[in-house]
Amino acid sequence: MDKPHRLKVPIITAFLLLTVLVLAACGSQRADSDQACLSAHYKQNHDYTSLTALIPSLDLHAMTRADVEQLLGEPAYCPVLGQCYYLTDKMIVMPCSQNTEPNGDTCRNPSTGDTIPPQRFPLILVVSYKGNGSLQPQATDPLYGFYLTPVGE
Repeated sequence: MDKPHRLKVPIITAFLLLTVLVLAACGSQRADSDQACLSAHYKQNHDYTSLTALIPSLDLHAMTRADVEQLLGEPAYCPVLGQCYYLTDKMIVMPCSQNTEPNGDTCRNPSTGDTIPPQRFPLILVVSYKGNGSLQPQATDPLYGFYLTPVGE
């Protein structure tokens, strides 16, 4: 069995186990209270599993900034007016850069022989709001869009 396949099985198993644990922590409550349980879990742990389970609840046609913050909590960071970041505990491993080559679990610079760990970037949810012309964020700003992406330099 090759190495990439061996890594997929534990990752998939861990993801499924984490999903089951999150849902089990909520007990056998009604479906409408599952969202509240997932919301509370994400607000406390900022975990990828809870956040991705909440993404289908983000309604571009009916939600405002206040609604999103009620569901996900305060954003970790808002770099510009109308855009906010929600963190997760998931990291994305990037391949070796142009000047390096894979060497097991690290990258090797062929000219110097130095080994460098591959870059890891946290996965975040970027949420965008359509402002109403104000220079300050407003609770009534409508949800405009969202996407998951790795962030880093």
